[in-house]
Amino acid sequence: RCMAIDYMLTFQVRITGDVLFALKSGLRVAEFAGGILIVYALITRLSEVLIRSRRLRPGTIDIQLMRLGFRLLTFLVMAWMTLAAANYLGIPVAPLVAGLGVSGLALALAAQHTVENLIAGLVLFADKPVRIGDACQFEEFRGTVEEIGLRSTRIRGPDRSLISIPNSEFAKLKLVNLTPV
Repeated sequence: RCMAIDYMLTFQVRITGDVLFALKSGLRVAEFAGGILIVYALITRLSEVLIRSRRLRPGTIDIQLMRLGFRLLTFLVMAWMTLAAANYLGIPVAPLVAGLGVSGLALALAAQHTVENLIAGLVLFADKPVRIGDACQFEEFRGTVEEIGLRSTRIRGPDRSLISIPNSEFAKLKLVNLTPV
């Protein structure tokens, strides 16, 4: 808390009543907002430092997963801090959380294909049937893996055509890795 400003408003300027309450409430909201922005900046900076480390190759799914993880962490921490601030300021949090639960269910149903591709991307990342630069064959198509993303995999054919396959479909294909081990 900005104790100096609080002390000044209460004992030096001698503001009282509703005006003092409004000023102190505004001060608390500003403190919480500043704290949330500082946490956001720290997590963002930490993620960029880790992602730029020399041990990670640019363009790999490792970096995409780290970015996704840090964004999720940032969102969760900021949501928690916002709910804590609302609770501290006397705003009832339980109905907000219940509303978010219902909204989350509706969002999950609407985005089920996106979530399916994301999970399939994580499975491809864990199983590693192919890696970037590997030659592979599926069905009657042959090509070189250019990118394995969180939503889709891109394969460059011998005629320089680029095919993009959603990860949910790519994970189901009978895949032959032609790159020698």
